[in-house]
Amino acid sequence: MENKIERLIAYVDQLLVTDDKVTLYESYKDTIESIQPKDIFLVQNHRIKNGLSHEEALKQVPMLMNLFGQHLEKYIIQDLDENTFLGSLLQENECLDQYLLHLQKVIIQLPEPNAKKQLIERVCHLDDYDKHMKKLENILFPFLEKTDPCFEGVRLMWSMNNKAREILKKVKLDLEQNCEESIVQKDLGELYVTYSSLIVMQKRILIPCAKEEMDDKTDKKLLQESFEYGFAFMDEPNVSFDQHTEGTKDLPQGYIDLQIGRMNVEQLIGVFSSLPVDITFVDEHDKVAFFSKPKDRIFARSVSVIGRNVRNCHPSASVHIVEDILEGFKSGKRQSESFWIQMRGQFILIQYFSVRNDQGKYLGCLEVSQEISHIKKLEGEKRLLDR
Repeated sequence: MENKIERLIAYVDQLLVTDDKVTLYESYKDTIESIQPKDIFLVQNHRIKNGLSHEEALKQVPMLMNLFGQHLEKYIIQDLDENTFLGSLLQENECLDQYLLHLQKVIIQLPEPNAKKQLIERVCHLDDYDKHMKKLENILFPFLEKTDPCFEGVRLMWSMNNKAREILKKVKLDLEQNCEESIVQKDLGELYVTYSSLIVMQKRILIPCAKEEMDDKTDKKLLQESFEYGFAFMDEPNVSFDQHTEGTKDLPQGYIDLQIGRMNVEQLIGVFSSLPVDITFVDEHDKVAFFSKPKDRIFARSVSVIGRNVRNCHPSASVHIVEDILEGFKSGKRQSESFWIQMRGQFILIQYFSVRNDQGKYLGCLEVSQEISHIKKLEGEKRLLDR
């Protein structure tokens, strides 16, 4: 008998080309009804490795949920304490679900004079859900990737998050520019479906998979990381933590020889935290080895990314650029690369540097990001004695 995953793959592939979907379903009925949340990752990973593009895989997500969604409902977890990491994620989704229902009522009332003002306020408040998505991308996804290679498939969910961000931005622009009501209604419909799909995917697939892989100790560690991002549509969980995190227990003691002078670990941490830049170091194996924690970090980072392949820290659309930069650094053809973007009213310079030892051996890549709006405005001089 064929392996279950092989049969599921065969079913999906044949479904795309057959006209007799009923007969096909009957042929695979027993296998389909036995599907588990993790099987979705295994099926899609295999199909992607065999030529299915990321873009096409993303388009097929609704089809997969229609095919297997009802058989995954029995794995939905209902009774998780919201004072846990996974429980807080579920609670945020419950709050989003209720928020979308209220939003839908306002959409229906759109022709009324006061409805547009309410709609703008409610649409803008959806920004709060970005906290939830960042926790998935920076905490839960890295954890899952470390437990099983099949969970590289979370990249599709990351792309779904980005799709939600894009449509939210589009709706805001529609309302800001007073677009025709038909355009606004169309984009609002897509907004509602996109955010609702995130809830369903997480409830039926992501959270059940995570629950299978996670013990209570790990859950509490990841919950502690969550506080750096905040909580969407809900109060902070009522829980206390140990003073020392797992990430600080293994740091070496005493002073470190820096060739020119010496510093102890506490001083080094203080220096990196005081620099007006975000620093991330990726080692020679392309794994994230370190990041600094300045007061006002530009790009979100969590302890869970330590040890993560840097390719998995970027959306699929930009992975080829990351690989090109790293290859240039390793070969010695390129020593640095710079980009600059405008985001949330800030002008941000992002620089990558090849790091080598005195013998020229490649040690890794250093990413340095800085908000430079104030630097661009500087004129003339301000000397130390002018203070």
